Amino acid sequence: MKIIFDSEAELEAFIHDKWNEEGICCIDDSSPEFLERQLNLNEYGICDLVAFTFYQYEDVRSVDVVVYELKKEKITADAFSQVSRYATGIEQAFKQKDSSLSVSITCVLVGTEIADSCYI
Repeated sequence: MKIIFDSEAELEAFIHDKWNEEGICCIDDSSPEFLERQLNLNEYGICDLVAFTFYQYEDVRSVDVVVYELKKEKITADAFSQVSRYATGIEQAFKQKDSSLSVSITCVLVGTEIADSCYI
């Protein structure tokens, strides 16, 4: 079944509301601890959705971060550079706050199709 949204904001709200209701991100069936909307990374931009899950094993603390960039239409090369910028901003923010924290970042682009210029 295909669901059409009038805007990226509606899609974002739908995903976030489903996570609030069920505790599962409907994009990838993950269960993050936190799912933030419109996370402001200052000069790096504003992320649509960012999921955080924190772990501690003995003396090692880590966080898994998933950046979801939502596109109503086609995913372009600009979207790839956009999520890369967000990943850099998130990594820098964690390094400034706690350099001992191990940070793993995954970027997920959601759209209707991928532009030919994006195939590697």
